[in-house]
Amino acid sequence: MSAYQSSHATVCSSLISNNQLNSCVMQERKITILYGSQTGCAQEIAERIQRDAKRRHFQVKLSALDDFPIQHLFLPTNATTTTNHEEMDTQQQQGSLFIFVVSTTGQGDEPDNMKKFWTFLRRKSLTANCLNHLKFTVFGLGDSSYQKFNFVAKKLHRRLLQLGAKEFYTRGFADDQHPNGVDGTLVKWLVGLWDCVMKLYPLPAGVEIIQPTLLFEPRYKVHVNDVLMGSGGDNSVGQSQQQLVGQLGETLDYYSGLPSNAIVAKVIENSRMTSENHWQDVRHIVFDISSSSNGQEEEEPLLKYEPGDVVGFYPKNLHEPIYQLLNRLNLNGEQKIYIEKIDKDAPDFPFQNRAITIFELFERYLDIQGTPRRYFFELASHFAMDSEEKERLEYFGSSDGTDDLYRYNHKEKRTYVEVFEDFKSIKLPKLDFLLDLIPQMKPRYFSISSSQSMYPNQIHICVAIVKFTTPFKRTRFGVCTSWLTTLDPVNNNNIQIPIWITKGTMTLPKSLETPMIMVGPGTGVAPFRSFIQDRLIKLESSTGVPLGKSVIVFGNRNYNDDFLYKDDFEQLEEVEQMNFKLLTAFSRDQSNKFYVQHKLFQESKFIYDLVMNKHAYVYVAGNAKRMPTDVYNAFVKIIQQEGNITQEEAIKYLSQMDATKRYQQETWY
Repeated sequence: MSAYQSSHATVCSSLISNNQLNSCVMQERKITILYGSQTGCAQEIAERIQRDAKRRHFQVKLSALDDFPIQHLFLPTNATTTTNHEEMDTQQQQGSLFIFVVSTTGQGDEPDNMKKFWTFLRRKSLTANCLNHLKFTVFGLGDSSYQKFNFVAKKLHRRLLQLGAKEFYTRGFADDQHPNGVDGTLVKWLVGLWDCVMKLYPLPAGVEIIQPTLLFEPRYKVHVNDVLMGSGGDNSVGQSQQQLVGQLGETLDYYSGLPSNAIVAKVIENSRMTSENHWQDVRHIVFDISSSSNGQEEEEPLLKYEPGDVVGFYPKNLHEPIYQLLNRLNLNGEQKIYIEKIDKDAPDFPFQNRAITIFELFERYLDIQGTPRRYFFELASHFAMDSEEKERLEYFGSSDGTDDLYRYNHKEKRTYVEVFEDFKSIKLPKLDFLLDLIPQMKPRYFSISSSQSMYPNQIHICVAIVKFTTPFKRTRFGVCTSWLTTLDPVNNNNIQIPIWITKGTMTLPKSLETPMIMVGPGTGVAPFRSFIQDRLIKLESSTGVPLGKSVIVFGNRNYNDDFLYKDDFEQLEEVEQMNFKLLTAFSRDQSNKFYVQHKLFQESKFIYDLVMNKHAYVYVAGNAKRMPTDVYNAFVKIIQQEGNITQEEAIKYLSQMDATKRYQQETWY
């Protein structure tokens, strides 16, 4: 047996199956981990807690909040009718510790896979002691640059206490602004969590915590037709595969787990909005959502959307990193595979039971260009053949390596492909482990920049192509936006991708007479174009109702280079009945940098009158780093100075606006 085979045999022999866990101990040790996750980060943390719990011989249930049968939170009553199966599931949850891991989205909103759970938990009919048997803790994910930092975790924590639940361990709040990101809070919080849990449920004599040197079985089984690993075969993608991936016409079969309102849309425009010599490439992309784009004779929209809604779709990885990873792992891209889920709590793949090629797996479903999380290094260390590389991977995967992992990995935005190249001795004994090493591709969401009232059969989006340089001068490209640049409807008139609509966080005032102030620097202006278009169409169909003042405050670098939707807005200013005003702030067109917050303060009397006397709605959209805080502070200063009141009174007034949805934000990184 070769050293390579011997090492892999050692790895496989050190696998822990669920059958090997101490079932007698686990009967009395139960943990339920429930997560609300929008982008997948909260889910990854929940899965990390699940692994830690299994190593401590706990019987673990992992679920998204909306997928969890909520009646299992409550003790069964004589008035409750349940099946034998439901009674058994409920009994399994009784005596369990509950760990909630939730993120905050938008303006303090709960994630999509938590909304039904939260709606139920808010019921007024729930009594103050209905959860007095439940022991829980909460870990929240948030961003302190937002005003409602970790708002969802805080309100969940408060509601559970109101219903009588007992907190067995202090809540934790992660902050994306921490230099080490989520790990800046999570690592210490987990140490304290397990110290607390093990005091509540100490292991009996003779039973030890399963050490990280032992691996759990993979969560998925990859079925293949022949041997893949180390076969030494041709790793290039063959002609038939190139033809397959070259066909951009999509069907929903590739993503059978999509939302129910998903359709196949046709890309009919992809044009650059910024000047050719400008540093930033911003695209105006148009989807045809008419039934005729799908071969039907009549033109009817296949999707309905409202101003403020967002469109979602899955990106693809570009071919170069796919080929690189195929060669690095010695895989044949044409190989057909079928994936079977072994762990019932593991997420489904969107293609479900369909056989796919390994090339398709890398192109559509695995986030190979994403930045690895800590668990990647912990798991990959088991497969490193070189002792120095193994030691370094173990260090990065430990809490002691947090700072160095940040410098090596997060700060440089390294990709999974690059880390595999850096650690060349990583050899996977079977493909199953790759699905635990690299997470699934997440969908991307973009604000819709068109009104369906004006464009009934189209959806428009405004996309800034992500390109930046790391501290060590590596050029990085966004996974989704770099793929979008390859969609060229001029040379291919049949580009089709699955898309769907999700409700956005911003909503229009009910009355057309209500003024609106819309602050949207950069691509943040996209949803406000849909707002204005919607008002224009309603103006044409209204019966003499005067429109309230609509103000867009747009900012970017240069008037001549990146004035997005310039013609649209300047033409609307000429329509007197629209009652529309455009304010601009171009930061590099003068010696001193001039931003949207400066423009607001320059127009302070006008802005104050709209907000305080005419009860305008205020909307803020764009980059989340500093802009939202700077804009908020500008409104505080305007209300304080023009109203001759204290700063505390101005902040209180803005808080009331926020509570009544008169101050709305939608920001992103």
